[in-house]
Amino acid sequence: MKTNTKKRLRKECDMLLQQKSFQKYGRKCEICGGTYRLGGHHIFSKRLYSHLRYDLENIAVLCSACHIIRLHSQADPLILETIKKKRKRNWFKKLTLKAKNRPSGVFLTEKWYKSRLEDLTCYF
Repeated sequence: MKTNTKKRLRKECDMLLQQKSFQKYGRKCEICGGTYRLGGHHIFSKRLYSHLRYDLENIAVLCSACHIIRLHSQADPLILETIKKKRKRNWFKKLTLKAKNRPSGVFLTEKWYKSRLEDLTCYF
């Protein structure tokens, strides 16, 4: 397994995830409605919940002000509450279940990235 191949696949998956999240949630911040410097925030950390890294339900579209300043710097609890309210609480219950029910197997391998790329390509 070549590291360069894995890095390329991860980058492709990351780019496709961003495109698909914009298609699903729109090209505006889910908190303030802003459109400047948008990106995806993982509700459940991609480091701790690698199996949810490319799950669209685990992504929120946020502008850099809401993401970096309000969420990460100030730990504003209203960010998650606002997303829950917009998406309905059932969404968060389902996502929490996915987070707890970590499937067995190895993640972040070349094969895993190829599978995620295929899943994201088929979405929509």
